[in-house]
Amino acid sequence: NKGSDMNGKKDINVALVYAGPFPGNHGTPVSILEMAKSLQDFVKKVHVVTYPFGFGELNSHNIDIHRCKSLIYQKVIKPGPWLGKPQVDFFLLAKLFSVVRKHSIDVIHAHHYEAAIAAYIVRSVTKIPVVFHAHTSLHHELEYFVDLNILRYISRLAGPLLDKYI
Repeated sequence: NKGSDMNGKKDINVALVYAGPFPGNHGTPVSILEMAKSLQDFVKKVHVVTYPFGFGELNSHNIDIHRCKSLIYQKVIKPGPWLGKPQVDFFLLAKLFSVVRKHSIDVIHAHHYEAAIAAYIVRSVTKIPVVFHAHTSLHHELEYFVDLNILRYISRLAGPLLDKYI
């Protein structure tokens, strides 16, 4: 039961967490940017927690971007699994914890599976509600991100499980 300010905005801080480059010039990052801009009309503050890189400028928008660190220098990532992803996702989790504590986040809106896992871990400690926005189905896509047959087989098994339980 948060109150409203004089402009009718709810006294709510929202964290949009995205496991990927932000901003970007394609689907998910564009969608997240538009959500963040729209949410600004209704809530106290919007925070985007994301990977350590992005493409494009946000100068005209009042959105706080919180980037996790990375031990691996990588300007561009491809969708799907890659060698440095678990390390960057761990730092994304740490950054989300930090932002939640420092900025009194009231709700976490997670985009994609890695961000959802980080958000659910944070929720287990903080009890902050999580909204999950999948943007895709791993059941149909995960196997196409790997080249080795054994990994493709594992992906065929893991995709539906991730869709069901995340």
